[in-house]
Amino acid sequence: MQGIGKTTLAKIVYNHKAIVNHFPFRAWVSVPQESNNVNTLLEDVGNQVLKISELQEEPDGKDFWVNKMNKFLKENKFLLVLDNILTKEAWDTLKEAFPKTTNGSKILLTTHSRTVASHANQDNTPYQLRLRTKEESWRLFIQRAQFPPDNLSPSHTEALKEVVERSGGLPQAIEYLVDKFSGKDVTALDLRRVPINDHFQNGCNFEIPTRRLIALWVAQGLVKQSDVEKETLEDVAEKYLSELIGLNMIQVVQKKINGKVKTCRLPNALLELCLSKCVSSDRQLSDHFNKNDASFAHIHGNNTTSADLQRYKRHVSFLSFDTREGTKPEEDIENFLRKAISSGCFKVLKVLDLERVFRPQLPNAIGNLIELKYLGLRWTYLEMIPSSIGNLQKLQTLDVKHTYLHTLPSSIWKLKELRHLYLTQIYRSKFAHQPSSSSLKNLQTLWGVFVGEDNHLKDGLEKWTNLRKLGLALQLPSQQQRALAKCVVKLNNHECLGLRSIDEMSKPQVLY
Repeated sequence: MQGIGKTTLAKIVYNHKAIVNHFPFRAWVSVPQESNNVNTLLEDVGNQVLKISELQEEPDGKDFWVNKMNKFLKENKFLLVLDNILTKEAWDTLKEAFPKTTNGSKILLTTHSRTVASHANQDNTPYQLRLRTKEESWRLFIQRAQFPPDNLSPSHTEALKEVVERSGGLPQAIEYLVDKFSGKDVTALDLRRVPINDHFQNGCNFEIPTRRLIALWVAQGLVKQSDVEKETLEDVAEKYLSELIGLNMIQVVQKKINGKVKTCRLPNALLELCLSKCVSSDRQLSDHFNKNDASFAHIHGNNTTSADLQRYKRHVSFLSFDTREGTKPEEDIENFLRKAISSGCFKVLKVLDLERVFRPQLPNAIGNLIELKYLGLRWTYLEMIPSSIGNLQKLQTLDVKHTYLHTLPSSIWKLKELRHLYLTQIYRSKFAHQPSSSSLKNLQTLWGVFVGEDNHLKDGLEKWTNLRKLGLALQLPSQQQRALAKCVVKLNNHECLGLRSIDEMSKPQVLY
């Protein structure tokens, strides 16, 4: 992550008195970022290492610089710092010029990528910097800004801490605040007037399940299909996630028992940057974090005009974070969606995520969102989905876990592109009709389904050969349970299986 302190730490090591005395030759190399040409890269680094102003011979390509640096470095006990190597390819190009010696010479490199660091030295664990905690951020700020803590009033201290927390623990951001306030007579009132982005305040600690994040990435077309056989878009997205975690651009919050990431979040320091990029991009995100936000008025106001709604015309994603209870959320969302759709908005909408919005009412016109790929209704406790959902022929994910849906509309069988279906086994959501042999052929996840004697699902399960994750709650006689188990065994692609038996009449089984 840029600004976390890699170069600063390397400079402290490079200039330390013990290091200066230990290495007769030291060289600091700023690796050029734009050099895609091998010769250009080696020439640039070679000039920095050798510090040659006039060459006695004409440089002749890659071999010239490799041989020149090899010969020079072999003759010296050196410390070489390579600052900001971006790719494995850059390291592979440069390492040929560095001799393998036994004289105690060292190479120190900085990189934003854990993958590059591990590639450069596969025998040791890279030293990975982290963001500062709130307490560490405050100590660093006081130390660098030279504010005597004893001279600060309680209100002044509280206001300063509030501003410093905005840095998200990023040293570079803390340094910016030091430059802004150091040596100035700033009152607590002045500090409180420093604008703190409302998005930042609400979003900085937001944890998102990786299940949800990956589905959103896929729905928005951010994931490219792999050439690897049987590797799904979701598999590729998991690789993206791992890479971003390795770059410190995503923080892991919780892990599953199997070691996979369960929830994650964006580091505070990157949030405002991402939001600014989002505003300038054609991939726009609608939100309504607070009552002063214009989009809040559009969604929660009764006087929404067609002109107001036009701002949503090119949006590809709509996520709501309205966690109010009562009748307002359901009425507001229904009115807003109905007006927006009838006004010709959301024609390119791919994501509609209402997770945790209390009982939103979906208008029948939702079937007009023909580009929709993700419909998130988890933890909404809604009771009904319009049958027009069958018109959403591009829908890939339907998440109605933790809702009060008793029966899914029969039109769900028309969703040919559906890959992930999450239901509520506790509330015993059922399918209206038996699936045909061609229904939901692309289904990869079926989770939370209640299977009883009157449920047609048990007769069609074996048709879904692409299932990878299956979670069922069973209330069946033993004979039918065994028959269902035989169907499950035939699902060759499944990776995760969850089975729960519900028997309300019998006594608990004796376990021995």
